[in-house]
Amino acid sequence: TGQIDCAIIGNPTNVPDGIISEEIFKEKFICAVDKSSSILEKPICLEIYLSYPHLHIARDTEALGQVDIELEKMGLKRNILSTVPHYLVAPKIISGTDLIVTIGEGALYDFAEAYDLKLFNPPIKIPDVKFSLLSDQRSKMDAGNSWLRSLCKERAVEIKQMKETLYKD
Repeated sequence: TGQIDCAIIGNPTNVPDGIISEEIFKEKFICAVDKSSSILEKPICLEIYLSYPHLHIARDTEALGQVDIELEKMGLKRNILSTVPHYLVAPKIISGTDLIVTIGEGALYDFAEAYDLKLFNPPIKIPDVKFSLLSDQRSKMDAGNSWLRSLCKERAVEIKQMKETLYKD
């Protein structure tokens, strides 16, 4: 509509005609708990994962996250103790508790050390979040918009490179 220069959205759906959508990076889901959590006393299997309380990130208490969608396919449900509307508060909330949060990896790496968190892979397969850069086709030739989109794409490349170094053994 020309009112937004561009947007970065995870798993965009129903992208209107005239909007360009370019996938720029993917993010896998990971779990985080406080390093003192009793969940870390034994290997974390699905049964143990489901038995602990979870922090859910959603706009409201009715919204299902990708984790819940995958669990529902298996006829399972997790114990959601609390729901918050934004992922940036999750590390502080779970710090010092037995709460588990399962969210996109980018939301946790910068906070794991500061809040003394242990990161681990979820015990179920959860599809990656695909982040796309959306922009209005009419602004494609605009120099300022082109510059902004190129900055977003450059940062996406930096994020990919950072993840490659994080996962090296």
